[in-house]
Amino acid sequence: MGEIVMVISGKGGVGKTTTAALLGLQFSRMDKKVVLVDTDFGFRNLDIFFCMENQIRYNVADVLRGVCSVRQACITVDENLSMIPGTKDDSFSCDEGRIASFLQELSGSFDYIIIDTPAGISSIHHMLLPYITQGILVMAWDQASISDAISMSKLLQRGHMNFKVVLNEQKPIRFLVPKQELIGLCDTVLNSEYIGRIPYQRQLVFDNHKLNKSLQMICSKL
Repeated sequence: MGEIVMVISGKGGVGKTTTAALLGLQFSRMDKKVVLVDTDFGFRNLDIFFCMENQIRYNVADVLRGVCSVRQACITVDENLSMIPGTKDDSFSCDEGRIASFLQELSGSFDYIIIDTPAGISSIHHMLLPYITQGILVMAWDQASISDAISMSKLLQRGHMNFKVVLNEQKPIRFLVPKQELIGLCDTVLNSEYIGRIPYQRQLVFDNHKLNKSLQMICSKL
């Protein structure tokens, strides 16, 4: 059965979708069969990340409504990587039973199911929580993001969800963030494990050695 990984953040705009996409790419390079699922209803972005917005015929809402099959909704990104795009319908809702069946089908076909979710906590998070293997809390190194990450960690702990922390460097950091300070924040405040950072890049280049090394480290800890 596949690992079901939920990518989350307290604050919007910290690079959650980028992190989900990059981890999906890295796992696929490790010969893992991966599917990325966009559940940020109303704010579909995964397809834009891969420049595949013109290839969408069905989306995750169509699967959950029973309009199409999982296979019909899947878009092939790479040899081992598929994507199920989100819906732009921000009023879409579904029941937990359909979510459970959907995830069960995916976990029988893929090694990793990586779910991109909305910022904060919404109804989709509560429906997903019982089926998630682990979570990745994405944060940036600024006060607002750290504060929201602390609030999010408390909610996740109340839901008894295991999660790990990834730092996304969205902009050039003028000073090196001390690794021990990050580890201390995660250990003592977030009550979680810090597993690595996504290094800042002025332009996203998938064969960047520094980026690939960081992604390999993060994936090895999941």
